[in-house]
Amino acid sequence: MGAQPGTSVVSGQYKEMLAEFASSGDVIVNFDSSGRFFFQSAASGCVGNGTSVARPDGTVGTFDVILLMESCTGPYAYLNGQYHGLALYTASSYWDYDSNLRMWLSKPTGETPPVALATLGVPLF
Repeated sequence: MGAQPGTSVVSGQYKEMLAEFASSGDVIVNFDSSGRFFFQSAASGCVGNGTSVARPDGTVGTFDVILLMESCTGPYAYLNGQYHGLALYTASSYWDYDSNLRMWLSKPTGETPPVALATLGVPLF
């Protein structure tokens, strides 16, 4: 699971621990081997579909990300929209529990309301 030297995507399942659309701990983010990812939250209604591709500089574990988030309801509705950003997969060489996938995403300049997201995914083994 996760990014290995020479690969271009992060594949596997990650429990989202930080993002506000996942505040109830109900979100599992699924990455397939081609870099596409998907999640949905029963609590916020948010459904996310995205892509991740390895950074062109070849840095292992660093990815450009595009996310389309839809169906967010109630107080989460402002999260609906397209996001761009960066993902970083860190794998501990010593402790399995120290591996994670972080993403920093924002809506394009000029979008209303302006929104930025930070995520923290912990691998499900």
